[in-house]
Amino acid sequence: MQNITSNLIFTNKQVAINYGLTTGLTIAKHLRAHNDEFIENTHYFLVENSFKNKTIKWTLEGVYMLGFFIKSPKAKEYRKKVAKLLREQSEARFKVLSSENQRLNSLNHHQKIGYKSQLAQQKTNFKNQIKALKYDLNQTKDELDICKGTLEVLKRRKDFNNEENLRLLQKELAKYGLVVFNELDFALWSENLTKNIIGETKRRLDDLINYNYQILRDKFNKRLNIKETKCYK
Repeated sequence: MQNITSNLIFTNKQVAINYGLTTGLTIAKHLRAHNDEFIENTHYFLVENSFKNKTIKWTLEGVYMLGFFIKSPKAKEYRKKVAKLLREQSEARFKVLSSENQRLNSLNHHQKIGYKSQLAQQKTNFKNQIKALKYDLNQTKDELDICKGTLEVLKRRKDFNNEENLRLLQKELAKYGLVVFNELDFALWSENLTKNIIGETKRRLDDLINYNYQILRDKFNKRLNIKETKCYK
């Protein structure tokens, strides 16, 4: 009797010998007689040789199925051995799948912890950037208030039609890195500068919010796609 553990594909002749039959033709007859019981590519394969002739190759599952149609003590014993091997193979596959499942669960757990930590860090960085922008905005507003206050003081004390007084104003504003040529120009410049700074700061805040939202959305979408792919598998 052939050692079935050394081979997982069998010819008609090999199956016949193991089941105590004299010829492989008997195996072919069983296939024709019970064709509705056997599934091609599961219980057997049709293999084409170099002469374009097709021969039957049996899988271990097919060999086990054939045992139900062959009645003899030897056939019964052989069928038991095949059943035992199939059970051992199934248990081995189950063990491998269980180990892989545990590995994936562990990996998912660590990835989840990593994602949470990364998101927490990004949230902290995001808040810090917003604080920095707000601080810059407040600083700019304070400087503008000082400039406006200086202008009001000088307006009450000086006549800007006087060129000397205008130079005093320019000198005072130069302390803050500002230049003005006359009262009207300064008023217009001050108003436009305030609008531009506030508008630019708002735009930077919006860009920062949109950028971080896009990063988070892409990560969650990627994570969701990975989970859905695993479920389909």
